[in-house]
Amino acid sequence: MLPVLTYTAPHAAPDALRWRHVTIPTAVHRARQLGLHGAAFPWRTINGVECSGYWPAGTAAFHVNADIADAAIRLVQATGDDTFDRQVGLSLLVHTARLWISLGFHHPHDGFRIDGVTGPDEYSAVVDNNVYTNLMAQRNLLGAVAAAKRHPYQAARLGVDDAEIAAWQHAAEAMTVPYDERYGIHPQDENFTQHEVWDFAQTRPDQYPLLLHFPYFDLYRKQVVKQADLVLALYKRADAFTPEQKARDFAYYEPLTVRDSSLANVLSALPKSAHPGAKRALAEIWNAEDREHARRAVAAFRLAYGAKFGKAVAKVTNDLDELLAFYDFPAEHWVHLRTTNPISSRPSPPCATARRSPRVLDPRRPASRWPSSSSRPPRPAGARSTHPTSSPWSVPAPASNTASSSNAQPPPPRP
Repeated sequence: MLPVLTYTAPHAAPDALRWRHVTIPTAVHRARQLGLHGAAFPWRTINGVECSGYWPAGTAAFHVNADIADAAIRLVQATGDDTFDRQVGLSLLVHTARLWISLGFHHPHDGFRIDGVTGPDEYSAVVDNNVYTNLMAQRNLLGAVAAAKRHPYQAARLGVDDAEIAAWQHAAEAMTVPYDERYGIHPQDENFTQHEVWDFAQTRPDQYPLLLHFPYFDLYRKQVVKQADLVLALYKRADAFTPEQKARDFAYYEPLTVRDSSLANVLSALPKSAHPGAKRALAEIWNAEDREHARRAVAAFRLAYGAKFGKAVAKVTNDLDELLAFYDFPAEHWVHLRTTNPISSRPSPPCATARRSPRVLDPRRPASRWPSSSSRPPRPAGARSTHPTSSPWSVPAPASNTASSSNAQPPPPRP
């Protein structure tokens, strides 16, 4: 949310970060509970205290700390707000940088590793060297270095010295970023491409979202993605990938992504060919004259799309009472309430740069045997066929040390 606000309503974005700044003492206390330094901000909270009781999908998602740092970096770059940078941004960057130094470690043969964390994808958990986490931590560390140098007096008051700045720089430069030479892609985490691909062919439409029909034990050990993880890194750390790597990574992960997140909209679960009719059917729901007519429209939508696209229908029917709650308010307010209704939210536009290969190849086939070195990777065997989407505000992050290249080598085997 904050990247959008930063570029479209920069006056609103600082408030969220100022709230995080106020909760730094609580985050520092949480880090100490975990045996770490710096600040460990909560995944789910009301007053700054971690409210998530499920470690793998809660505190283990340490990337939230780098996300906060990234938001502060972007805001300062977009607005040039030196006061915010000095009073809020610096402290957020310093405390989160300290967290990464204590959470990761320098391996004698494998760079700076961050093990046992959960990335943005909630169908994977407690993994080693999640690419998104590592790249965002790298950006966090480099951002802290730059901020401390911009504001040396304030940094010194936070206890920052030259040795600590050097440690941040060294960890960022040594950050481990896995790359799978066999397939020519970045694995979502160190072992992701070693897992079996989810059996999409045997998964019925009414079995989505997967988390409601399959145990997490099974999801965690398969190649299936709930929401963008590695693909999110392509956007948030665009500077760390070549255009060819972005195309190949996107082509590999898009068919593995099922968009089971409650934040995904209805049209994202439908093929593009079905969008015109679905839009008309959805319009009948949210433009209905009253709740009863809306429910009839929902029944018609279910009848038309339920057999083939159960997941899309479930996005409407699972929370129908909440989606139609605006009918509880006076009619003159409906137009405003409808514009924020999840049914009517628009999907991201199709990505024009990552077209799908017309034939399906074996994902275990070595990259050297693909049609050409610049071609995108094959779709994983058994992966679903959907229409790719991308963010409409793909603004590259500022250049920093490139984390990988087209000739990147995979990390050496661990001893």
